[in-house]
Amino acid sequence: MERCPNCRARLEEGAQHCRRCGMELQLLRRTEHAAAVLRERAVAALAAGDPQRARRRLERAQALSADALAGQLLAFIDTPRGSADTGRSGGPHPGIPDGLSAGATRGLRPVAHRHRDPAPAQRGPGEPGP
Repeated sequence: MERCPNCRARLEEGAQHCRRCGMELQLLRRTEHAAAVLRERAVAALAAGDPQRARRRLERAQALSADALAGQLLAFIDTPRGSADTGRSGGPHPGIPDGLSAGATRGLRPVAHRHRDPAPAQRGPGEPGP
């Protein structure tokens, strides 16, 4: 916390009270710390594959201290997996939409990528132009 939430005065590092308005800051600092711990635990729950636990922790963190990161993580949790607009697959084969099996793609050849001809200065002597 850089500024007093009451009067917006700049705060010194570790100050227990605002020097301008006298507001007590310790409880506020502890609340912000508790919210940060909950956000860290929510990220760990997401990494462990438990979005419900992550959601509960993020909601508790938001109740303590509103945070843009927690809001973005909640939106991420709410994004449906496997929907056409995300390009993600909820199926057993990553990158293959649900309903398509790996066998359905058998026989398809990868698309060859075409590269541009090198610039004239990069062509060797006697090489034809485009």
